[in-house]
Amino acid sequence: FTLKFPPKVLADFLDSFRFVDHLATQSEVEVLEGYLASRFAGMGLSGILPSDELRIAAMRLSLMAQGFEREIVVAFLSLPAQDRMVLTDELSRTGCKEQFARVPSTASRSGPAFLIYYGPALVQTAKASEGYEALRVLASVFRASRELFPLTDAGIDSTRVIRITVMKDKRPADILTRRWHIKRTSTVDAEVALGDPSDQERVKDVASVNLPGSLRGTSTASKK
Repeated sequence: FTLKFPPKVLADFLDSFRFVDHLATQSEVEVLEGYLASRFAGMGLSGILPSDELRIAAMRLSLMAQGFEREIVVAFLSLPAQDRMVLTDELSRTGCKEQFARVPSTASRSGPAFLIYYGPALVQTAKASEGYEALRVLASVFRASRELFPLTDAGIDSTRVIRITVMKDKRPADILTRRWHIKRTSTVDAEVALGDPSDQERVKDVASVNLPGSLRGTSTASKK
């Protein structure tokens, strides 16, 4: 199975195992942050961030973009402030009481955290040319998810899974031409669905994914 990985992905995968040994003396949050920082530095991206507040989100997004890490970080920095803040705050949540050492000051000590299932696939389908648009879609999904699962102090050590299976193979240009909503499937899960909610779905169990309009040509990252 691993022989099907691209050589760079396989090398990075094997390199990650050395961090597992750190669990003997560090918490899982410390190990993850150390791994993220190591990979980010190895990509030569540490110097391009204007603020350390953005570091956790930038590090996590760079891992989603296999082969166009710099472009996705540049796209992240180019986002409208409200989208950049959503990604900065949501990607900094750990789902544990312990938070990252570099947690941004804008992120409250609350939860739940979100696992956007197939988030990396969405970014990789977009590639560098539509990375900016993919991040705006991702920010919209986070925003709608937060409507279904509001922040609470008691939720700091919990995680909700948001499945975007119906989006993962679509280019952002296609996603942006359609209407989407998120529906709760259990107390700890939700999924993105195409179209508007049906009349049978309860209002408290659905939230519209309010996507921006056409974005072609608005991203400096997309033009590079």
